[in-house]
Amino acid sequence: MNTLIRCPECGAPPVHRETCEVCGFRFERVEVALDLRTDKSYDTLLEVEEYDAEHGVSEAPDPKIFATYQALMEGAGLTPAGSVLEIACGSGNLTASMLAAGCFDAVHCGDISPAFMRILAKRIRGISTPTRVEAYLFDANRLPFRDSSFDFVLGNSVLHHFAEFERTIADAFRVLKPGGAALFGEPLFDTHALVSLAAGLIARSPEAMSVEGMTTRHVSALKVIAGRVAGKRAALLGDRAALRHVEDKFMFPAGLLHDLGAEIGYSRVVISGVPPAFRLGAAAKLQITRVLRMTGLSTAPLDAFEHVFEALSEDYGTPMHDYLHPVFAQIAFVR
Repeated sequence: MNTLIRCPECGAPPVHRETCEVCGFRFERVEVALDLRTDKSYDTLLEVEEYDAEHGVSEAPDPKIFATYQALMEGAGLTPAGSVLEIACGSGNLTASMLAAGCFDAVHCGDISPAFMRILAKRIRGISTPTRVEAYLFDANRLPFRDSSFDFVLGNSVLHHFAEFERTIADAFRVLKPGGAALFGEPLFDTHALVSLAAGLIARSPEAMSVEGMTTRHVSALKVIAGRVAGKRAALLGDRAALRHVEDKFMFPAGLLHDLGAEIGYSRVVISGVPPAFRLGAAAKLQITRVLRMTGLSTAPLDAFEHVFEALSEDYGTPMHDYLHPVFAQIAFVR
């Protein structure tokens, strides 16, 4: 039995047996992973078979995925080495990138979905790496590992799917060694609010419907984008139980993450900034463009509102550059 594991039901350390001697929980292997789920009926809300295609994930390791986390680690004075726990690893996009980088001695990865873990096992099978890999099935809100077990905890685009994400961040603190860090890549409320502002300004513009190619469907889509952050704020403050079957539940205000990290006991929270050439207006336009394309709408009418995006860049983005974050940022909670 892996000595890092503790019983997911009662928290007792296993004594090299298939069954917990305290509560009777059975440690079973399901195909490629050790099953540490307490509720085996609960599965991912994501579309497993279509996930990679819908998110542009290739089978080959993409070095850029882990590189963003590595850059944040090193920028925060951390050395990517030792052992890492990846939670909610899905089909293994980040896992494969980490293994290809070869920074860690051991990668412990897990998801709640057996189907995802089968895809992950297939993806990493051909990667030549000295890194030891351990695979599990577990609930990311109840990490079945002993205290102070890992140098890093990583989760790529996972927290905003969890109704009780605070519990995940707190449990990551528990399983981290002193000086370790939990890193997550998540959508940030702060920058998305500016995307919503741009969409709202365009939708409410008196001349919107006079622009060539603009339709009522365009205006409706823009209004949805404009109201998105208000909906995400309501989700943060509302009934979390009602979100159980909602896939993308939250965006995170940077201030909330800093406050939550301090409350849990992390020494600091570091959030990735934007690159030197970042243009806020261009980033906002790109986000709106993606939504319009997803709904089958032409993006050409947006060109008539270039002044809105330019104002975002020049009047807000340029003076605030050192304080901006990407729409999807990497966050390090340093213990």
